[in-house]
Amino acid sequence: RLEASPRRCLAVRNLIAYEWKRVRASGRLTIEDISRRLLVQGLQRVWTVQVLPAVFHLMQRLGLINFSAGLRLSIRIPLTATGGPLRLQRPTVIVIGAGIAGLAAARQLRLFGHRVIILEAQKRIGGRVLTEELSGSPVDLGAMLIVGVQGNPLATLAEQLGCRLHTLDRSRCPLYDGPSVLDADVDQRVEQSFERVLEQTSELRPVRQGKKALLGISMGGRWEAEMLERERSEAAASAATPKAAGES
Repeated sequence: RLEASPRRCLAVRNLIAYEWKRVRASGRLTIEDISRRLLVQGLQRVWTVQVLPAVFHLMQRLGLINFSAGLRLSIRIPLTATGGPLRLQRPTVIVIGAGIAGLAAARQLRLFGHRVIILEAQKRIGGRVLTEELSGSPVDLGAMLIVGVQGNPLATLAEQLGCRLHTLDRSRCPLYDGPSVLDADVDQRVEQSFERVLEQTSELRPVRQGKKALLGISMGGRWEAEMLERERSEAAASAATPKAAGES
């Protein structure tokens, strides 16, 4: 049925996507909601209504609509003729990694009624998303930007959680120490340190090739340990270097 009417399916898909964008922050989209928004009449409406459920359920299964970061959204459980829940034999799904993608996939699978097991090598969840508090201020050590909000599910999750999004001025990206902007000289030294870190991580990338990549340690976890060891070695070598006369 879908193959026989691709243009009609495309129009229905666009309508569903538009309606989901409108309600995604606080609601849940249903087929009835879409039906009420259909403006076509006569046979066109009959044909559109026929393909609507298939397109809707496909988009829902693909996670394009009706996904949520909160507990208020759930997929309706099919009911039997007597009104009780339909007991379906659903498989257990194993998700590798408890980063944002793994956790989102696990939650969506749970909404579909599956039993989910998440395997994570690290002692914490979140993957590359990690925020630490330094001197009383939150500092993102991993993911910190949402690059593009059009069609980005992260923007939807942020809306659902009530997070405020701020547009980044690409012409300037100042560093802050609490509420105050850091001095330009300090900013430049931090930038230079950051560039050195990028160079070191680039040099460490080959370490993750071959057998060593299967040790169950994340890329960040392995780099952190090896970079700390390198810093200790450099500090020890610097301390052991004889100083020239007149140096303190």
